[in-house]
Amino acid sequence: MRNRQCAIPVALALSLLVASATAQGIKIGFIDTDKVIASCPPIQAEEEALEAKENQLKTMQGKIKQQEMELEAQKPTLKEDDITRREAEIKEQKRQLLRYLAKVEREMKEAQAQKIDPVVDVIERIIIELGKKDGYSLILDKDDILYGTGDLDLTDKVVELVKQRFSGSGSSTSSEGASSSDSSSRGVNSEREP
Repeated sequence: MRNRQCAIPVALALSLLVASATAQGIKIGFIDTDKVIASCPPIQAEEEALEAKENQLKTMQGKIKQQEMELEAQKPTLKEDDITRREAEIKEQKRQLLRYLAKVEREMKEAQAQKIDPVVDVIERIIIELGKKDGYSLILDKDDILYGTGDLDLTDKVVELVKQRFSGSGSSTSSEGASSSDSSSRGVNSEREP
């Protein structure tokens, strides 16, 4: 509720800004950041790898659940030693599942730091370059806008530029290093925490 209360004044202020900007000839656009990031080839590859790991986790969980159900159904006919042995096997499988889950979480954090964050930095630089090249005074994120006409939406243009950048240089981001002057030209973004 509080976020909604804060969003309305921000939206009104942005509406006034857009109206004022149009009257003054200031060029404004917006992008759907989630769509841009999701369309990026290195991000898509990471998503596919993550999906495979999630499927592996689901398979392991399903197997454990099935064994627990079978044990419960068979308990009345099993000897105490067999019950104890199978419970121990299930307990060990649960430990393995927890270890695998911890490993996946660790790998996700590493991927975020080593692969995804640099890609997001490149995307941000592409947006800044587009803004400078095409004379935009302001480029906003779609999530911060209540209304905007389609002619202000730069998402498809940015998606195309991102695909060109990553198809031309593979998934490498090392050649995309930003100078310190780039960060100072970002204005509001230079103070934003990732």
